[in-house]
Amino acid sequence: MLSNPGTTTYSLDTRAIGAADLPAFLSEWQDRMGPAFRLPSYEPATMADFRVRFRTVAMPDVLVHRQESYSRLRTADGPDAAGAIVLYILHNGEMVFDAPHARDRHTVPSNGFLLRRLMRSSGVTSGPQVLGTAITLPESDLGPLLGDRKISGSLDTAEMLLLNAHADMIWRHGAELSPVGAQAARDALVELAKAVVRGAVDHTETQLAPALVRTAKSLADRRLTDPRLSATTLAHALNVSVRTLQRAFAADDESVAAYIRTRRLEEARRDLTNPAGRLTITEIAARWQFADSGHLSRAFRQHYGQTPTEYIRASRISEPPVAEVQVPVR
Repeated sequence: MLSNPGTTTYSLDTRAIGAADLPAFLSEWQDRMGPAFRLPSYEPATMADFRVRFRTVAMPDVLVHRQESYSRLRTADGPDAAGAIVLYILHNGEMVFDAPHARDRHTVPSNGFLLRRLMRSSGVTSGPQVLGTAITLPESDLGPLLGDRKISGSLDTAEMLLLNAHADMIWRHGAELSPVGAQAARDALVELAKAVVRGAVDHTETQLAPALVRTAKSLADRRLTDPRLSATTLAHALNVSVRTLQRAFAADDESVAAYIRTRRLEEARRDLTNPAGRLTITEIAARWQFADSGHLSRAFRQHYGQTPTEYIRASRISEPPVAEVQVPVR
């Protein structure tokens, strides 16, 4: 467990503890997170085989909880949780939300999400090998906008791409955030949740710029071999104008084109000395969308101070010599 004035984090892997010790660890989690974030109740069968790994980051009124389950889980939301607003994100597997009426039941598939209020009479079932993130959000900010609606869909929408990337940053680096940074991260997360409810991002919200840059970079990293990758295609995927995207990058003294070029050069450099499958410089240039080997060589030298050929030669010189194996004579 780590904490600072802005955040509290707690991690647990129940596979490493015995069933008798589990209540004490869950009680400690509750003590750390506080009464605002109460654990749901679990069915006895679930507690008898409770194999999960999770890490939670909590702020005063926001919680980001990522969990991987290795056994079947079944919960029933207790009265203390009723009314809370939670965004469920499924990275892998499936979750089923039960309800007294069939029309209120909902299944969240892999790469899907569900934003809703918890209902006192509902329960959640998930099978083994489920990886998901649950984000508890402040009712004061989201309640008037959400009402009694349930919002669901794919993680590939522009709003969820932005929110998912921002929540991932909080989950990974929450313990490192200063109080001011934690407040800014919290506010941006709430604004992104509002964007999910509205179905559109408020482009005038300057506090969303870091999330926009982070998500654009993540998308670019997955599409570096795509010849169509550009500021325009990224802006289209994120449902913002090119100007808005460029302005967000400019806040970090960077441009979209410069980021794409730098990342392609980094991948080209990795290919130059990849022992698994040595490609020619011409093949590497084509793979990472340089016009030809000459264009790659000039860009590589400008960025790294040496040509690809010089880099390969220097890498070979710096490799440690292979030790001779002495075979004993029988």
